[in-house]
Amino acid sequence: MTDFFTGLYIIDVSTPSSPQEAGFLELFGFVYGVAVSGNYAYVTSLFTDLFIIDVSTPSSPQEVGFFDTGDLAYGVTISNSYAYVADGGDGLRIIDVSTPSSPQEVGFFDTGGRAYGVTVIGSFVYVADGSDGLRIIDVSSPSSPQEVGFFDTGGSAFGVTFDSSFVYLADGEAGMYIIQNDLIVSIYEESNYSPKSFSLAQNYPNPFNPSTIIKFSLSSTGLATLKIYNALGEEVAELLDKEFSAGVYEVAWNAIGLPSGVYFYALKVEDKFFEVKKMLLLK
Repeated sequence: MTDFFTGLYIIDVSTPSSPQEAGFLELFGFVYGVAVSGNYAYVTSLFTDLFIIDVSTPSSPQEVGFFDTGDLAYGVTISNSYAYVADGGDGLRIIDVSTPSSPQEVGFFDTGGRAYGVTVIGSFVYVADGSDGLRIIDVSSPSSPQEVGFFDTGGSAFGVTFDSSFVYLADGEAGMYIIQNDLIVSIYEESNYSPKSFSLAQNYPNPFNPSTIIKFSLSSTGLATLKIYNALGEEVAELLDKEFSAGVYEVAWNAIGLPSGVYFYALKVEDKFFEVKKMLLLK
């Protein structure tokens, strides 16, 4: 845990009814957020800092790295070798922490509001962005993050976490939002081309983890549904249920939260077309 004015406390909660302080490190600034991965704690300070603390010996934590984020660092989360920092008015900072003593910024995204909270699932970062609500950022290429989703809440989004297919957002005076995440990232339409037939292509990449692209062609306007099923034939996601004009489309799907295995995707266009294809999720 962090203490706003003093630093990082390490609390032994092995006996929940009697928690005990196991270690402490004084840090400069208004200490705000914390995340832990392996032997390191990553601590944010409102005085523009990300501290990297070696906590392999809880009774004697040691600062081993530091990065000046530029604005007011609020929230932080860790995935693989990257720290994702909600950096207030400067948005999302992506910092390579593979060498803890020498963290390096590799990517940045201006979220538009004031980034307070952050969580990461697979290749997607969810940012609680103050009055600008929830921002969903694709960080599959850390050096070039792209916004792929947005939800405008009624208040000021401060904290965010993710569980299964739902995002939970602490939204100040408006309360808590539970937002359905249907795992669609985007729909892309190819222009200047009119297909002569209906078709459903093999997803790519395949096998995939956890994101893949499904491409299909429509030779005429129609109501299209695209659903995902597991090996037992149970529906696990409905990606599309809407009318499309003739054209070629790509749908990006993120299977985070689902186990490895064989899945099937089925495209139906009214009574004009129906096809099923198999894909493999490997984690």
